[in-house]
Formats: sequence, structure tokens, C-alpha cells
Amino acid sequence: ISTDSGTSWTDITNNILAGIHVTDIAMNFDGSILYVLGHPGATPSSARCYISIDGGTVWTRIFPGNVNPPPSNMPYVDIKCNAIGDVVMVVYRVGLTVNRVVSISSDYGATWTDSSFAPVTTMTGMDYSGDNLMAFASTAPAGLFMSNNRGATWIEQDITISALSATEGIAINSDGSKAIIPYRNTVYIYS
Repeated sequence: ISTDSGTSWTDITNNILAGIHVTDIAMNFDGSILYVLGHPGATPSSARCYISIDGGTVWTRIFPGNVNPPPSNMPYVDIKCNAIGDVVMVVYRVGLTVNRVVSISSDYGATWTDSSFAPVTTMTGMDYSGDNLMAFASTAPAGLFMSNNRGATWIEQDITISALSATEGIAINSDGSKAIIPYRNTVYIYS
């Protein structure tokens, strides 16, 4: 972690994260709450998700989807948290298929609820911005979907990007009125 805009870095993996291949991270606004996704070894096997509520000194394992422990065929794909850090979303893959599920916690990862929109196949990006707003792009069903109630309901946005099925991510602004979606050498803006 860096506390000086990247001039110097401190290893915060401690013993608990040693040997974990980190695949994604999330952090609250001041860096006091950190989330890490990963798996042991060079290939995905038993998924791991950890939280630190003290800036990386102590790490605790949490279990998205309320599956403890997750089976080896349930890797975690993506993680985002809100500015405070109490609300966290994890996308995980279901079984050997490409289906994805969005699992949401409002209590620092203690309990989880799978989103009503799940499962979604081949989710390619997710973002969480503002206090209650989520968005992600997926290829099946192809489209941009937004929720302003932490995933209880989803609304498909009117978007006509022919290349949407090959997007590799999404970012939204704080009120959800704009989104950007990259595709190869182009960036699309939705507003």
C-alpha cells in the first residue's frame, strides 16, 4: 500500500495473504478498509476473499455467497465496495459454467445476499458508485444494467453499442448518469 501518492510502497500481505495470487482489490475512501480477492497457487482453485478494517494490518477471511468454504469450481471474479466500505459486492462464477452471480453484503462481509439479477453469463464488468448505485455490462444477456437499490431490481439501459459483447469493464459516475465502456481502441460514453 502507498500512503504518499505512490512514492513508496509497503507490503501489507502479512502471513495470511502469503501465497495468495491476488486477482482484484477494493478500498474505501480513506484506505482504512481493504478487500482482496484471490486464490492459492498459479491457477484458480479454492477462492479466497479477505477484509482488513485497519488498513491492512489484520486480515479476516469472508465468504461471498454464504458458501463456506467455497468449492474449487467457484472462483471470485470481481470486487467493489462503497466509499464507506461497509457495502461490498463480489462477482463469482457458478460451477464449471460461465454463469456469474453478484453477491452483496451490507455489513462488511458478515452476511451476503445474491442479486435478483443473477446468474448472468459472461459478466465483463461491474462498478459501484454513489451510495446505492451499481452497474455492469455483460454479454448474455448483452446490455448495460443498473440498480439503484443494491441489486434488488435491475433496469436495462437503452444502449446500442454493437461491440458491447466484447467489453472489458465499466465505470460509472457518482449519480449513475454517465458510464464509460471500453472496447479495443474505443471508449464509449453512456449518458
